[in-house]
Amino acid sequence: PNSNLHFTNSTNFCGSCHQEYKEQHIKSEHFVQLQKHEPNAPTCIYCHRQPITAKKEPDKVKLKQNQEKICLNCHLVTNQTKYSKSLINYEESVHGRAILKGNIFAAGCIDCHGVHDLQKANSPNSSVSREKIPDVCGKCHVTIAQEYKASIHGQSLKKGNKDAPGCT
Repeated sequence: PNSNLHFTNSTNFCGSCHQEYKEQHIKSEHFVQLQKHEPNAPTCIYCHRQPITAKKEPDKVKLKQNQEKICLNCHLVTNQTKYSKSLINYEESVHGRAILKGNIFAAGCIDCHGVHDLQKANSPNSSVSREKIPDVCGKCHVTIAQEYKASIHGQSLKKGNKDAPGCT
């Protein structure tokens, strides 16, 4: 554990060359859990030992499926969280089914939640915070997002009403 090469120290070791990703990861919930000595907190080595980048997996469909497996493995198998229900149903969702059928444009975990700087949804910095969800969904669903933002619900959310109906 005291070695610079130990997997728990991979953020600093890998971050010596990949500074941008180190800075992002240090702000992430995964890093917070690592600092709490959570044995299942993902590290650079944990995720990147799998073929989850285009350099390791040139097949885009398989790449997307591999990325999903990384997230789902931890959140379903290892750590049962209060969010597990939505994750359990992910592969049955419209996005999950599309990825399983080979649609590389379907939204996967990292498309909405990010990669190195993952935050809890209730964090104001989270890409999936209640206030940011319309923008995240709007990356793919442009017309629907524009309609929502112009609606009474979208305007209410923009004004800070936490009870305003949103995409999710």
